[in-house]
Amino acid sequence: MKRFVVGSVLGSMLAVTTLVNGQENASPKINSPAVTSKDDLAQLIDFLLKNGDESSFKSHLAPAIGLPSAMPVKVETISEVQHGKDKSLHECYLVYEQTPNDSLTQGKRPVCLYIKRQTTSGHDDEAKFFRISLEGQLEKVVMILSKRDNDGKIIPGGSVAREQDIESSETKKEFAAEMSATKKWLKTQQKLLATRSTSPAASAAAASAR
Repeated sequence: MKRFVVGSVLGSMLAVTTLVNGQENASPKINSPAVTSKDDLAQLIDFLLKNGDESSFKSHLAPAIGLPSAMPVKVETISEVQHGKDKSLHECYLVYEQTPNDSLTQGKRPVCLYIKRQTTSGHDDEAKFFRISLEGQLEKVVMILSKRDNDGKIIPGGSVAREQDIESSETKKEFAAEMSATKKWLKTQQKLLATRSTSPAASAAAASAR
């Protein structure tokens, strides 16, 4: 499936200006309480590792959203809606490190998660990235504002990344809604997988493999 934005669009920008509450280079807050249970988080991580599509946050995008460099990810689309040129995309990413010699992690050691909500209205594009630690803490929220040309492509060099206050009531409310939607999606996917595994076709395939 064609990705709306990972590294191929935002990651190909020539320049990104990073602002935090109107100031550059402000330090992120990372001491927020856990916003989701460890069990929910473990299930989400496991699902992404086993079923997510391989992609990456490219080198031009990674620093803007709080990563030291380009990193591989496993990604799943939560929802995608399009009306003409207007679009809305909700995705979940698991950032990981390659560990080819580590059998415990099966070659992929989880680093953190991102939930992304992206909307396009006319020529205006807004992508908001919510970074979540493996302990379930909201560590960082970055909003990237861009412009699209008449063909719907991001105009290089004109994007601005603004870090949001993760302690604000507005950010907390918005993030809670994103997590709720993600959890509902995960439960639906888990039910679909369970149904497929118990279907007659799946049972026949398992029997023939013995």
